[in-house]
Amino acid sequence: AVKTPVEIGMAAASDIFKFTLVNDAPEAYPLGTTEVNWTATDVNGNKTTGVQRITVVDTTQPVLKFKGSLNLTKEATALATPVELEVPEVLELFPFTLTTDAPGYGDEHPVTSGDHITAKFLLGTTKVTWTAKDANGNAMIGIITVTITDTVKPVLKLPADITLEATAVKTPVEIGQATATDIYDVTVTSNAPEDYPLGTTEVTWTAKDANGNVNTGVQKITVVDTTKPGLILPVDKTVEATGLKTPVEIGQAKGTDIFK
Repeated sequence: AVKTPVEIGMAAASDIFKFTLVNDAPEAYPLGTTEVNWTATDVNGNKTTGVQRITVVDTTQPVLKFKGSLNLTKEATALATPVELEVPEVLELFPFTLTTDAPGYGDEHPVTSGDHITAKFLLGTTKVTWTAKDANGNAMIGIITVTITDTVKPVLKLPADITLEATAVKTPVEIGQATATDIYDVTVTSNAPEDYPLGTTEVTWTAKDANGNVNTGVQKITVVDTTKPGLILPVDKTVEATGLKTPVEIGQAKGTDIFK
């Protein structure tokens, strides 16, 4: 039990004859009221007694001592991110309880002074209150903040680049679909046209998560033309000579191709 040393002073007595003055005072005093009995006895055996009351009270709040920062910032690792918290040390003479309102904890789950706990926090800033209360009803609170941020871009996986033969002046192409992964909801969009001209078109894919983090990537769609034009010849002709060199109307060949 906690006992407090007290300077209680000295009683005084007067008598015609010599006397002795004694008390039953302890060296230290427990919480509450202690009666100290004083006795004055003269040399003839006459005694006088009196009582001094020493009252020890506790009105001092516990002291919370935080070793680390009062403002923690962590990058999100999950929708509810685990964060290790250092439990503050409590400086207190009397027995006490220490509780916290960190996620997953409460008054029914006391924690140990100077220990560590792990709580899970959502995105944003959360205030965590620590409450130390001693056996005599004195209480002290301390507050820290835990901030969970999301600055990580989504992971973007692109479909493969494509090279294909032209089938029209602008060729329809099945380019596939990019995908993205992130802790939070993510949308994937692109600037892909409906069809593609000859040459290389860069399709930009954009992944954007619910917190505004953006990642982009480029898929290349290359349309080539390696197909020879189609050729339609005029029909063969047989004509009668009209001279050493005979003029002949041979007609006109025709070419066919996607391109001019």
